[in-house]
Amino acid sequence: MRDTAKTITYYGLFFAVCAAFLYALSALVGKKITDDFSSPMVASAFSILFGLVATGSVFFGTVSKEARYLSGRSWVLIGLSGCASALGVSGWYLALNVTQVVVVAPIVAVYPLITILAASLFLRGIEKVTKQTVAGAIIVVIGVLFVGFGT
Repeated sequence: MRDTAKTITYYGLFFAVCAAFLYALSALVGKKITDDFSSPMVASAFSILFGLVATGSVFFGTVSKEARYLSGRSWVLIGLSGCASALGVSGWYLALNVTQVVVVAPIVAVYPLITILAASLFLRGIEKVTKQTVAGAIIVVIGVLFVGFGT
């Protein structure tokens, strides 16, 4: 049982590092798009559309099976999550359009603090937020801010 938990943790860390790399790549490409090719809202719309197509094509079988069994509350939460993500992406492209990517990325990277705060308020029975988690997040965000504002 313990090995399974470690394996899952390693997979989670691996996927987190992959996500960080892909988000960084997204920032660079997003800056190029908003500077040279289109408005932030067009970039945002197509980014979300292509993300939906890519995700849907990879996970379509799983999604179509599980979607049948979701409750109404689940659909509401999924909808809220989707709206928050879409607005976040739109804000991301708007910021990239008017500010340097090396400034935008660190500011957006403050979201873990907001996530920890929200988790401690809304996910008390599901997520355990420790002092070490909060301290680590604050240290990481401070370091990211130094990098971003140091330019």
